[in-house]
Amino acid sequence: MCDKGQRRKVYRPVNDFSCECSRRWAGKECTINAMIWELLKNFKSYNDDTVKMLEDILEKPELIKETVPFFLALFSQEHQANISWDHEDMFTYASFEGRELDISKDLVQWNAATLGNCFTFNHDSRSEKMTLRENGEQEGFRALVNVRQDEYLHWIDTSSLLVFVHSSKETVFGESVRFQAKPGTETSLMTSLTSFERLGGRYGKCVLDKSEVASYYYDGDYMTDGCLRSCYQDEVFKACKCMDPRYPRQEDAPVCDLSQRSCILELSRKKGDPSTWSDCKCPLPCSSTQYNVRWSQTALSTSEDDCSKYAMNNKTFGACARKKGNVLINVYLPYIIQNTFKEEPKIDFNKFIANLGGLLGVLCGISIITFIEFGFLIVRLAFA
Repeated sequence: MCDKGQRRKVYRPVNDFSCECSRRWAGKECTINAMIWELLKNFKSYNDDTVKMLEDILEKPELIKETVPFFLALFSQEHQANISWDHEDMFTYASFEGRELDISKDLVQWNAATLGNCFTFNHDSRSEKMTLRENGEQEGFRALVNVRQDEYLHWIDTSSLLVFVHSSKETVFGESVRFQAKPGTETSLMTSLTSFERLGGRYGKCVLDKSEVASYYYDGDYMTDGCLRSCYQDEVFKACKCMDPRYPRQEDAPVCDLSQRSCILELSRKKGDPSTWSDCKCPLPCSSTQYNVRWSQTALSTSEDDCSKYAMNNKTFGACARKKGNVLINVYLPYIIQNTFKEEPKIDFNKFIANLGGLLGVLCGISIITFIEFGFLIVRLAFA
């Protein structure tokens, strides 16, 4: 029988039939929303779970945030970058130590499925990196950025930019510590650097290079989070014969689409967090850094008189006057101080010898003459 939106039922031989659907419905029995039907044409395969998920998204659009990476998996990496905002869309002005930056050159653009297009200052791919020479607010990184909240979808309840402070050797994850820079504000991030050095070998287990673990699909230096997500991808591949599009993956591995999303969710439900898996070995790195951040937020003035401090030429001055949706981001070091936590053996061989010599010296009055006398005694006893 025909269902929703039917117009008429046409019978065919051998008890077969077809339905002529209204404009809103599609499918053999007119049970699938026409919008969903058009979308399903882009899928290699799909099942009832996929249709049910799309129907839920149609009723509750906020659920799309969880499924966007699976939609994007249908497109190439280049196309994903093209449909997101680029340098010209976002940046009005950027500077470092008071000098204006070449935005397209000094801010490297890259794309992540869960974050969209990201822009990194002093990216690891840059052969020449800018080093900080002075501390203070005027000597750090400053950027005037347009949040473009007028282009947000209507169910998005928060408009902001996500700011990550990290080492150029480390990869940013969708779950990494971030700070929200809201439009119409001046957001200042005051940072300090802390480094950690751990002992390996007989003192404990740590990783010097990412080749020491079974799988690692991220760029940059080894990180425990990257190892855990790579281990997770291997398990997804074993169970679903594809890899989760939300995270980096092996180059030749197929990407899971919406029809395989239920398999991924079932795996996560059964096994839980990868950090609890006994077969997922991801020790801490032997050397790592961490930026500790204090942040403050104030209202961004809308008067054109204040624009002169953000721009150095007429072109950027005119853009600065259009304040709606703009945010001014400051990242700087109040003091050039670095804390280092380093593991050292409580007693190594040199300390053992020194302590032994000191102890023998106290108990026996050991000296060179003492060793000569002991040697002479041994000879006398041997030939007595």
